[in-house]
Amino acid sequence: MSKNTLFPRTILALLFAGVMIFPTTGLYSQSPPVAQKPFASPKAGLQNGADVVPPEILKSVDHFFTTLKQDKVTQAFDDILTNTKVKDRTSEVNDMKAKTTTLLLEFGKVQDYELVNVKKIGSRIFVLTFLSYSEAYPLRWNMTFYKPSETWRLIDIRGEVSVRDIGVNFGESTPQ
Repeated sequence: MSKNTLFPRTILALLFAGVMIFPTTGLYSQSPPVAQKPFASPKAGLQNGADVVPPEILKSVDHFFTTLKQDKVTQAFDDILTNTKVKDRTSEVNDMKAKTTTLLLEFGKVQDYELVNVKKIGSRIFVLTFLSYSEAYPLRWNMTFYKPSETWRLIDIRGEVSVRDIGVNFGESTPQ
């Protein structure tokens, strides 16, 4: 084999290997931009998947945050926990009320809230993450709703100061 024949074959082989090893760096391998869904009304404080959350859940959550905005922490928890097993965990519920009252005294009154993450598990469970915006700092709220038969029920509620990992799995925020 002559030198002239080997050189072009080597170049072609290297080019082919480069395409096979680094296929995502090519011009044609880039994904087209994904169209974003329009957000729900900012007045409602609901975004990112609110269109898949059942209205009765959204109504319950809206009442919870509206009551918190009025500095009625005990009533907010009592109302959202009506007809749930969570309310029977008296010690835990009292701790949540006390912690929320303390946080709102420290960070200021709740001014608004929004739904930032929705995870639908099967056809009967929704895990929702909300941010409530206080004067000085946001609070993250995780709420899990379950529908054993006809009615959606809150089965878990947690409020926390940490919002740092809110975007870790943000690409999973809207169920298919």
